[in-house]
Amino acid sequence: MSNKKYTRLFSFCPYLIIILVLFLCLSVWPWQLIGHTSYKNVSLEKGIFPNLNLSDGSILTGQFTPAHSRLDSISFQFLISGRAPDGTVTLELYDKDEKKICSTVLESGDVMNYRWVHFPIEDPDLELTPGESYTWRLKARDYEEASLALYSGSPVIGPEESGPFYYNGNPEEKLLPAMTFTYTDRVDREHCLPYDTAFLLFGLLLLAAYYKFEKTTEETL
Repeated sequence: MSNKKYTRLFSFCPYLIIILVLFLCLSVWPWQLIGHTSYKNVSLEKGIFPNLNLSDGSILTGQFTPAHSRLDSISFQFLISGRAPDGTVTLELYDKDEKKICSTVLESGDVMNYRWVHFPIEDPDLELTPGESYTWRLKARDYEEASLALYSGSPVIGPEESGPFYYNGNPEEKLLPAMTFTYTDRVDREHCLPYDTAFLLFGLLLLAAYYKFEKTTEETL
């Protein structure tokens, strides 16, 4: 009797495996309970030049519309001529009500020529609302003895998040800073396939192991 009961319970394993795989796939999307993926939207490299001066105290302000809720960093490209050992560059983020929600300060040694310089968003609880308008503000201090310029190009360089841009409070329609927006967010519909594939392969391995074990058991009986 106990053997029959054991065999009957064991026969349900394939169904349990299928339910488990289905649960895991749904947990990635649409439930979004597990899994994260990275997204990066970058300006075009062609046609950008270091033509926005920051070393004279200018303040650069731009609006953007995030594509995802978890923003990791915003990056810019700089050109530095001379030395500013005590200089800093500050990036501030504001919500639609002009309330400051984030501020990141980089020392002069962290601002490199030509490379993408990343301003990390270090608040783990900060979640943006995709489709809503936000404002970034960039300013430099103690660069009087060095020339600090930001790379920019025509508005067609993108990326898609970028909105209106202001130079010292004045609208600038011919130039747009080259920027990179990097996110780590929940897996969406377009990026769930690798997770689903891994779970399906895992399920197939479990089913193969089950049927192999079942066959071995029948042969020994």
